[in-house]
Amino acid sequence: MHDLAKEILDFAERELTIANHVRQQAKGAHKQTMADLQRARSSLQALRATHVAELKNRDKDIEAIRECWSKLADLQLKIAKFPSGISTQPANALALGDEDGKAAPCPPAPLATVDLFPLGAPDTAFERLSALLTSLHDALTILKGWF
Repeated sequence: MHDLAKEILDFAERELTIANHVRQQAKGAHKQTMADLQRARSSLQALRATHVAELKNRDKDIEAIRECWSKLADLQLKIAKFPSGISTQPANALALGDEDGKAAPCPPAPLATVDLFPLGAPDTAFERLSALLTSLHDALTILKGWF
């Protein structure tokens, strides 16, 4: 009976040693996992902070561009209201006489920017492109017939 008790005790000690070894390995793996998790958490927080800063800079840049475009649009409206001062009067324009009987040139009619640079019809660009493509197609058809 004493031998049986000794065998059971030896078996229990071996099992305890193995259990302690497995527990130590699990504890080490847990520490490693926690360290990796902490590094990942720190990296994610830094990335998030960087991303927020970049978004703020982008929003600030967008607002600055918006303000510039707004100012440009306002200036274009102001400029369009002013006459250009360019005259389309021919060189032999009629002259009015003054009190001395000398001929004075007629004052030129002021032109606005829209008069100088009229906006085309909405379909003008499409019609022009369509005509160019048709011409190209015809030229290629002629060239294809030669070969």
